[in-house]
Amino acid sequence: MHVFVTGGTGTIGTAVVAELLAHGHTVLGLARSTRSAATLEAAGAEALHGSLTDLDVLRDGAERTDGVISLAFSRDYSSADALEQGLTEEADAMATLGTALVGTDKPLVTVSGTPLVAGRQSGGRRDGLARAVLAGRPGLGRPDASHGARGRPGRVRRPAHRRRPTLRHCRLPG
Repeated sequence: MHVFVTGGTGTIGTAVVAELLAHGHTVLGLARSTRSAATLEAAGAEALHGSLTDLDVLRDGAERTDGVISLAFSRDYSSADALEQGLTEEADAMATLGTALVGTDKPLVTVSGTPLVAGRQSGGRRDGLARAVLAGRPGLGRPDASHGARGRPGRVRRPAHRRRPTLRHCRLPG
């Protein structure tokens, strides 16, 4: 399977790209920088230069491959405005990828998380920042899981806010 991966040089993406390649798949990875492109190519993937804001590039990547794994997100968590900008970029990217895949039966896999903010618990009912950002932006959220199957682009579903245990990514020896 030929898979388009956004965020392929990030914490989760590096492991996902390695697993895909180790199991005989080919990877087209979105690369924001020359350094990211070199990292992807050194791993054995093909690099596609662009970012989450390059919607034509995202559409092209989705159309050229057999499925999409979206792992990219803004790296700026410095303020509520920065987080809102990152959420807006992700929402636009997800809508573009979802629309490109409507009627194709190609899978779209994504992850989500809650940013950690020093001095307070993140997630669940106490996560006022995430709720405030989402409340102020009615279009933010993930494309509905039935989006591709029913072919209704633009429909979004708000993520469920649940407190989950903190998970940490680590490399296993060997």
